[in-house]
Amino acid sequence: DYTNQKSWHGQCNAVLSETEKKHNKDNDIVFNIQSPISINSENAKKNLARKNGIKLLETHFVSLDNITREVLKNGKVRFRFENVVNNYIVIEKDGDKYKFVFTDMFVHCPAEHNINNLSGVQCELQLYHERNFLGEKDVQFKYLAVSLLLSSAVADTALLSSNSINFSNYFTKSSQFYFYEGSNTVAPCSENVNWLVLSTPVPTSNLQISELITVINSNFNGGNNRQTVELSSDRKVYYLEGKSFFMTLNLIIAALIT
Repeated sequence: DYTNQKSWHGQCNAVLSETEKKHNKDNDIVFNIQSPISINSENAKKNLARKNGIKLLETHFVSLDNITREVLKNGKVRFRFENVVNNYIVIEKDGDKYKFVFTDMFVHCPAEHNINNLSGVQCELQLYHERNFLGEKDVQFKYLAVSLLLSSAVADTALLSSNSINFSNYFTKSSQFYFYEGSNTVAPCSENVNWLVLSTPVPTSNLQISELITVINSNFNGGNNRQTVELSSDRKVYYLEGKSFFMTLNLIIAALIT
């Protein structure tokens, strides 16, 4: 129930009160690392990912077929595909390489993350990836979620029906992201999700965004499925630098809403 998020269980409400913060001089209380967060780009760019042992080494995407959509009880609108095992991202952290395989995609309207409190951002696509093999080292590095913020653009009549999506044209090592350690955004809000938030909102046609919002409004009490933005606490947000690029998700969104 997104209208009563205080009722959520697990780690979702593990936020320090102001009184607890005042009595935490010795850091004996662990700050939570909940998601989503509000990102300040100027602060993040002071923390270059490559200088802190974090690198985006490889992205590999092939055609995803037979798209299905379902509304989950936990508040997510999920899109599932076939051939997901051949779609993955490789991240290097502190000298170790981690391969995350794409599992499914979720849609949130309004968007959960925000960058510099930008206006015009309507919805958010979250591409979830999972490590198939976990060792004792760095268990927190279990999931990787890629966040794409969708902003309104000029109306587009090129709405095409499709049952196949290929993300290879939209994700490259030159893409610019913000990286931080966080959590899932629905109960129990497990703190084992690492986030890559695309630095620039993706222009998406007004019509396609409207159709996504209609799906959310018709399935959730209160007309949205957005988790409350959390404070970033003492976490660092890192900037994965790259070359500027432009992309449009109109064809992708058209496939999802048909």
